[in-house]
Amino acid sequence: MKAMTLLFLLGALLSAACRDRASNAGVTAGGMTTTSTASASATARLTPTTTSAPAVTVTATPAPPVTATPTTTATATNNAARAVTLGTPFRLAVGERVSLPWGGTLSLDAVVDDSRCPTDVICVWAGEATAAFASTGADGTAHTWRIVIGAAPGEAAINGSLLRVIDLRPYPRATAPIAPGDYVVTAVFVGAGTATPPVMVTPPAGPTPPAGYAQSCASAYPWAQQVKVPFVCISEPVGGASLSLGGPLEVSGYAGGSFENNVVIEVQRILASGSAAAEALVLTPLTYVATDAGMPGFWRTTLTLPSGIAPGPLRVVARFNSPRDGTLVAEATVDITLQ
Repeated sequence: MKAMTLLFLLGALLSAACRDRASNAGVTAGGMTTTSTASASATARLTPTTTSAPAVTVTATPAPPVTATPTTTATATNNAARAVTLGTPFRLAVGERVSLPWGGTLSLDAVVDDSRCPTDVICVWAGEATAAFASTGADGTAHTWRIVIGAAPGEAAINGSLLRVIDLRPYPRATAPIAPGDYVVTAVFVGAGTATPPVMVTPPAGPTPPAGYAQSCASAYPWAQQVKVPFVCISEPVGGASLSLGGPLEVSGYAGGSFENNVVIEVQRILASGSAAAEALVLTPLTYVATDAGMPGFWRTTLTLPSGIAPGPLRVVARFNSPRDGTLVAEATVDITLQ
């Protein structure tokens, strides 16, 4: 009986021991599991999270604006108008201004019409041009003028003096239009008063030649017949003549073959070189009297030299130019002495 009791107790102890072993194994397994999980969590916590760094915005600070300093260029500005004198021809371009000896100014504003025959075209009429001028008087009063320039010079009484426009350049060409700013006139103030024609001739212009014609400078050109070669000659004064300072200068002669019987008379100063000065002391256009167009005719005028000129050699010139292109057609000269 005791032996059975001991066996029963021993079996119970063994059974309890087995349960405890199994229980300890479960706890260990749970602890390992728990430990593993914790380790994984720790590992997860220790693994760095890659986070994109915030974008850095770089704002460029603009440089202060650079202000360009303008370069100052010294420009010589001369608003003074060129002075002209009575009896002395002068040139005047579009937009140019001259001052007048009695006060005031004159300027050429424009050539408003130009129907002159082009130099590269054959015309039955020479045509004409119209130039627009502006003037101011000594008191500042402003005026505008239009002067027609054709085969004969155009005239206008400006500021109490007679302005005579004797030339307009350039001449038209059918193949080359003229720019408005390229025009230049040649003009002269010939005296005070209203526009009056120059002194005209009185000799006969009929079929009978003037007295002394056969012995004149034009004797080679039969009177009242068409001239074959255009010409102009001076009968008075004769070469070498002397003129008293301040006295009138009588000039006369003959011409033939000029368009509309036009002739220009000039008096020029002779330089030390023997050549004539570029600017004339006196310039007067006139029309000679002939029996008919293209025939010899007679001309005469009285000139007054500008006051204040010094004594010395002078040259009297008679000429006429082509109305088509301005080229010289005929010319005659006589040298005299002013005493």
